[in-house]
Amino acid sequence: MTMDLLHRSFITPLDRDEIQKLISKMDDIMDYVDRTAKTISIFDFAALPAQLKKMIEILSWSQAKVEEAVKLIPAFKYEEELSTS
Repeated sequence: MTMDLLHRSFITPLDRDEIQKLISKMDDIMDYVDRTAKTISIFDFAALPAQLKKMIEILSWSQAKVEEAVKLIPAFKYEEELSTS
């Protein structure tokens, strides 16, 4: 769906190649997260290891930062904020 929208958009806030790379990388990350969640579900841990909890915290923080950055893209007058987020 995102790629269809990209192809139909006349003007984009970023280069099309950059958007395609970003979409691809984000999709890869979601595939890894999905596989990891399914694996955790299969093994049915009684308690999560400390390292896994830390990874979940980092992933959650990263997701929030990506969401913040994506919300800034349409206006793109916040270029400085995007580069420091």
